[in-house]
Amino acid sequence: ALLFVKPMRKAQYVTMLDPFQQRYGAKLGGLLFLPALIGDLLWSAAVIKTLATTLSFVGGVDFKISIPTAALMIIT
Repeated sequence: ALLFVKPMRKAQYVTMLDPFQQRYGAKLGGLLFLPALIGDLLWSAAVIKTLATTLSFVGGVDFKISIPTAALMIIT
C-alpha cells in the first residue's frame, strides 16, 4: 500500500479499479468490477456466518435463528 498511495492520490483515484478503467476503458473496468463484487459478497457472508456461529455457540441460540440475528446486528 505504501508504494501505491502517493501516485493514486496524485491521480485523484477513488477506487482501486480507477487506474484500470482509465488505461483499458470503461468496459474492462466494469468487467473487473464483477470479481470484486463477488469477493465482497462472499466475505460478507463469511462474516455473518462467523457471527452467527459465535452467537449459537456462546449464547446457546439455535443456528437457524442466529443467522438473521447476526445479519440484523451487522445492519444496525
